[in-house]
Parts: sequence; structure tokens; C-alpha cells
Amino acid sequence: QGYTLFKVGERSAGGAFQFEPEWGVTPAWQVYFEVTNFDASVARACALGGQQGFWRDAPNAGRIGVVLDPSGGLFLIAQPLAPATS
Repeated sequence: QGYTLFKVGERSAGGAFQFEPEWGVTPAWQVYFEVTNFDASVARACALGGQQGFWRDAPNAGRIGVVLDPSGGLFLIAQPLAPATS
């Protein structure tokens, strides 16, 4: 199972990912931000008072993870796989 990307025309507008029960995450719609460097983005968020939650390497998609902001708000960050080159 991988990540399903929803598009409007050629522009990405959302996606869906199947959470596994052992992850302890309740399925829900969440906002996420695409980043070019997952590890650096998590480190920056933590340096600013956030906390890293779970993260996974999503099959056929890239790395995705949860960040809690200092007030307890939750968002996700995602670093997509590099596009295949020929």
C-alpha cells in the first residue's frame, strides 16, 4: 500500500495514506506541509519548541511524520520521494 495523491489538473491538492493499527494513530484528515529535507525540518520544529511524533517511510511516497507545536496543535510534514529519472 502506498500513498494516493489527489490532483486538480496537474496540481497536487491532497492525498490519502493507510495508517497501520500498531502506529496508534487515529485516522483523520490532517494538514501537511511538503518539505525538501524531512530531518532538517523536524530538527528546526523541535528547536522552536515543537515535538516530533511518529514518522514512517511511506511506500511509493516518501517520509511523512507528525509534529506537535508548543500549544499542542498537530500537523504533518512530508518529504516526497525524488522523481524517477530516465
